[in-house]
Amino acid sequence: GSCGLIMKQRTAVKGIEYGLYGAFMLYASTVVVTPMALLPMSAEFGFTFSGGGGIELSRSLLLVVILLFSGYAAARWGKVSMITLGMLIISLCLLLYSLSTGYWMVVFAMAGIGLGGGLVEALVNPMVEDIYPNDSGGKLNLVNAFFSLGVLVTVLAAGELLTRGFSWRLIFVVLGITGIAMTILFFISGRSV
Repeated sequence: GSCGLIMKQRTAVKGIEYGLYGAFMLYASTVVVTPMALLPMSAEFGFTFSGGGGIELSRSLLLVVILLFSGYAAARWGKVSMITLGMLIISLCLLLYSLSTGYWMVVFAMAGIGLGGGLVEALVNPMVEDIYPNDSGGKLNLVNAFFSLGVLVTVLAAGELLTRGFSWRLIFVVLGITGIAMTILFFISGRSV
């Protein structure tokens, strides 16, 4: 009866909460992975550090634009749908990034990462407030801690891989595949709410 429905609802909320942690970790990884891979990428594609700044500019511009329109999108299609879409865009663009054959393909992939990142950044905190209206302060602190955790894990893991001579492309593939797995889990959890 109603007890089973309440338990199912709580399980779904927990699934979404964990998915939000993953979303912020994924988004955080995109903030630090390009600067870490910039040296080998610039050697491969022959661009300067100014060109590296252009890569980050493409992400930042789209991120800001999407931040401005994400509220409208969430009101129209729902926060869960828009966060799922943002995670999927980030993941696919990380994979595209790994396949880049030149500078402009990297810029395009990074712009897509900015688009997806804008959806995630704008909507994770309001989603936490929706699912935990009586404890949003503590839950907001917790979910935002996962951004820092994502930065830490990415910096340590990517740094170690690069130090050991692995290709920068492998890092983007691993992040993209991990992101797709997190997106699927978030999508499944979000459907049951």
